[in-house]
Formats: sequence, C-alpha cells, structure tokens
Amino acid sequence: MVVHDIDVENGILVQEFLAGGSLRDLLTEVSVLAAADVRALAVQLTRALGAAHEAGVVHRDLKPENVLLVARAPIYMMDPEDAERTPLLPPVKLGDFGAALRLDDLSQTGERRSVAGTLAYMAPEQMVGEGVGPPADFFGLGMMLYEARHGERVTPARAEGAARFSVREGSSEAGLDATIARCLARDPKDRFRDAGELLAALQDAGQP
Repeated sequence: MVVHDIDVENGILVQEFLAGGSLRDLLTEVSVLAAADVRALAVQLTRALGAAHEAGVVHRDLKPENVLLVARAPIYMMDPEDAERTPLLPPVKLGDFGAALRLDDLSQTGERRSVAGTLAYMAPEQMVGEGVGPPADFFGLGMMLYEARHGERVTPARAEGAARFSVREGSSEAGLDATIARCLARDPKDRFRDAGELLAALQDAGQP
C-alpha cells in the first residue's frame, strides 16, 4: 500500500484508499474462487512477494485479511471448475508488513526467534521460532490459495496432506493443485526456492 503522508506529531498516517475490501471479505461472500481467479491471485501475490524478497524482506504474515482488493469484485457464486473464463478478481495489493523482518536479520542459524504472524497460516518452522525465509511466505500463500480454491481452511499440520489429496490425476487443474501442494510442503526445502520458480510453475499450471 502507498503511504501518502505521515504526521508524527499528531499520529496521523495517510494511506492509499482501496475500495474493494480484503480477500477475507470476498471469501466470506463467495466461499470459493474459480480456478482462473485462484491462479490470478497467486501470480499477483507471488510478484509482490518477489519484490519484497528482492528488497531483503520476508513478510511472515500472509493471510486473506492482509490481501487488499483495489476495486470491488463482481459477486456471484463462482464455479471453481470453470478454469477457462475471464478472471473476475481485480488487482490486489499485499499489506500489513508489521511482522516483517529483513532477511539479513534471519541469516544466523540456530537462533530461536519470537514467533510472529497468524497461527492458522504460519509455516511449521515459523511456529517453533526457527529462522524463516521466502519459503515461509510461500507456505502462507499456499494456505490462502487452498482456502480460496476449496472453501475451507486446513491446519498447518495437515496442510500438505490435504493439498496433495486434492490433486486429481488427469484433471485440467492438477497443475494448479500440485503447485499449491508444493507451497504447503512441511519441509521448507521442498517448497519453491524463490518467486521466479513459483511463477514458472503457475505459468505451466495455466497451460492447456
């Protein structure tokens, strides 16, 4: 989000106005998003995370409440199997970097850190205070994508199994489901290494 002005003396922060509410608001209304919208959401957020990671920042608090829609999305019951139609999702922006840390501060190994973030979307290594990096953000992204795709939230402990179970062999959306499942791998080494690798997988998932 863009910050237009800061009045430190009076405690006033002037930010960009986004009229569409949050992804949480949208999911409350429609429950699930069509596959095309889930993919569009994933691409936008992966690019945002890529920019943050390149700037040396890990977000650590990916959740629907922190994804803001630039404009109001058209609302009607969306068919999650309709992968071919034009996506309805408007542009989104990633907000609330209050739990973010610089990657330079996370480079020391073996050091336990205070747990920050939202438990329901937190990567396993983040829960126990281990050093986190971009794969932890991809886990949080995967949790959001799973929820948008299937209309339900899973606990981090069973996220990988639930995501892999949802991959239907031979279905047109197996690639997207498999990408989400990889984001939710319990071991961070089994997730995507960086945003570029994840974007390539999302592009492949969108191929007919």
